[in-house]
Amino acid sequence: MISLVVCGNNYGEKWASNVSIGNGTIPERFSEAAGKALQELDAYLNRYPPEGKAKIWITGYSRGGAVADIVAARCTDSGRFQDVYAYSFAAPRHTREPDQYRNIFNVFRQEDIVSKIPPQEWGFERYGVDLPIVSPDTDLDSTEIMKRTAELNQEITGAPMIINPDLNYHPRCIIDYVLYLMPDSAAYTRLLQPVLVDRNNPASCKTLFHNSLDSSGNLCWISLRVKFTVEFRVKFWYNFD
Repeated sequence: MISLVVCGNNYGEKWASNVSIGNGTIPERFSEAAGKALQELDAYLNRYPPEGKAKIWITGYSRGGAVADIVAARCTDSGRFQDVYAYSFAAPRHTREPDQYRNIFNVFRQEDIVSKIPPQEWGFERYGVDLPIVSPDTDLDSTEIMKRTAELNQEITGAPMIINPDLNYHPRCIIDYVLYLMPDSAAYTRLLQPVLVDRNNPASCKTLFHNSLDSSGNLCWISLRVKFTVEFRVKFWYNFD
């Protein structure tokens, strides 16, 4: 059994990757990262060749979850492995051609902004089977379930679990604003994406995230939303045609 864990770091850079969509079937930076992960996997298998076909277990969180799903799909399609198992957590959408791989499972909160990008309105979904966690919007017993979950989290990690359904209100407003400005992903890729991924631009993901941290280094979504909307209304509106 081989375990492959896809990690991510650098919050601003990670979001720059999340919003790099392009015009292909899979968002360009997700595809690029999956290619690098597969190269590392090939190098490992060359160093430690298995006897026969190996089983592989793949996981990742957030952007790493999207990359893990793509890697799992490619490993499944390759036929190189006896079995492929993949579990992603809070993964963004990552393909315009979703295939219902029965060995890929996506666990996420329905309120989580990360699980909503790239937007469904632009044709994006996830590989595999979606397993949304209980939500106040869809589950009548969610309060009791989340209470028990918080107790288990405290018991396992020793830290309290933050339960705040409104936490993603401001980033959801940002997504709605982008959808209002950009009718489709082609317009977004041409007009808005270059701004968001340009680290030297005052409205780039990296700069906006860095300037929206509070004194403790935590991201303030209210500040981010205000900075985002102001930057685009004042500096970039005239470029949208």
